[in-house]
Amino acid sequence: MLKIKGKYAFDTRNGLKTGQRFAATWVTIDSPDPVAADLDESVVYKQGLGKGAATFAFARLEGAYSDEQGRIYFVSTNGGDNRGGQIWRYERNGKEEGTVTLIFESPSRELLDMPDNICLKPNSDLLFICEDSDYLGEGGTS
Repeated sequence: MLKIKGKYAFDTRNGLKTGQRFAATWVTIDSPDPVAADLDESVVYKQGLGKGAATFAFARLEGAYSDEQGRIYFVSTNGGDNRGGQIWRYERNGKEEGTVTLIFESPSRELLDMPDNICLKPNSDLLFICEDSDYLGEGGTS
C-alpha cells in the first residue's frame, strides 16, 4: 500500500493543489487475504494504515492507466475539496520508491465531475477520462 514519505497516514483527499508532488514508498500488507475480511471489508486497508500508509482513500479509486514510460495514472472519483475528482500520476524511482503527483483536481463540478475511467492516447500526452456525474446524492451534475 502506498505511503507518503514523512507523512504518517496522510490523507490525499482534501487540501491539496494541482501539481503537488510527494515522495512515496510502499508498506507490506502482511495478511492480504485475511479471514476477517469476510466481516470487515476494510481490514486490509487498516493493516496498511496502521503502518502509516496514505489514506488514498484516494477516494473511490476506479480508473488506472500505464503509459509507455511505466507511469501510472489513476483517478480518485470523489477526491478533492469539492469532491469533484482528482487525477494522479505515480512514477517509480527504483524498486521500492517513487513520486506521486496530483495532476489535476476539479475546481468545479461543471469542469470535471467524478472521473471514473482513464486512458492515454498512444504516442501523445492526451488523457481521456469518463465521468460518473450521475450521482446526484454525491453532488453530481446530471
